[in-house]
Amino acid sequence: MNASLFRGLVSRRGLQGVIPGRSSRNIKWTVRSERVEGEAASAGPPNVAVKPPQEMAKTFPIGLVSGSVGAVAGIGGATITIPLLCRFLGMKQKEAAGSALLAVCGTVCGSAYVFYQADAVNMETASYLTVSGALAAPLGAYFSARMPALTLRRLLGGFMMALAPLLPLRKYLEAGHFKVRLFDDEMTDGKRGFLLGSGTLVGIVSGTLGVSGGPIVTPTVAVISKPDDFHKVLGTSFMAMTLPVLSGGLSYIRNGNVKLSIVPTLLAGTLIGANLGSKLALKLPSDYLQYFFGIFLFLGGLAIFRKPL
Repeated sequence: MNASLFRGLVSRRGLQGVIPGRSSRNIKWTVRSERVEGEAASAGPPNVAVKPPQEMAKTFPIGLVSGSVGAVAGIGGATITIPLLCRFLGMKQKEAAGSALLAVCGTVCGSAYVFYQADAVNMETASYLTVSGALAAPLGAYFSARMPALTLRRLLGGFMMALAPLLPLRKYLEAGHFKVRLFDDEMTDGKRGFLLGSGTLVGIVSGTLGVSGGPIVTPTVAVISKPDDFHKVLGTSFMAMTLPVLSGGLSYIRNGNVKLSIVPTLLAGTLIGANLGSKLALKLPSDYLQYFFGIFLFLGGLAIFRKPL
């Protein structure tokens, strides 16, 4: 190293004279190392990535809880999964929503299978809802990738809170000659239009917020069904959620908003949880399920309204 370059290196660090016992090469290395360390310190603490074993240890219980609760409550469970992923894995909102939506496939498919085996699914009703929802879900994902969804979340939270008392109080309302059921058993044009419109809304909400649409589809099925058969309401709702959830999840993958490394363990958890929760739901009386659904719907709506997912 020539003398002028050495003097330049020494002067930039505020050193005076030559440091005994150090070669020019050592001083150059020390200066550069200190400079890098200073820049790293000024940038703040680094983001610590969650290692794969730690991810598995956290995501499987999250899936298990959301799957079991979602199966009993009549929802997909994304309203549980998203905040837990953000909290324990430090994920961003849109990435957590896309990952949760794919994981919810385990809840809705697992629950739909259990209820179908118990002859608790109205396939005609579910088909109208699921096809229209699947077609509308990519539109919701398109909106999610290009605009903040705060207003829609506030509306969804308010809608959930307003609707929560309806199903638990339905029997008493109809006993007082206040008809809650909108249609009879036969499939009319008005009923088809209602189902197609509701399915479209479910798909848009599912794709935009990364949720299953359970807070909309379950009440939709309930108001066209008999009040004393909530098991069939749940089974039909889960069957109706299958295609919208899958379609919305694939759209999130195309937009790059899914952390694929955690999806398998989340799916495993939701599948097992849905199997356990669905079998429990089939054993519970319809009245208990409606009360549980109403309470969960209100608390979920309040959480979304006060602190959106």
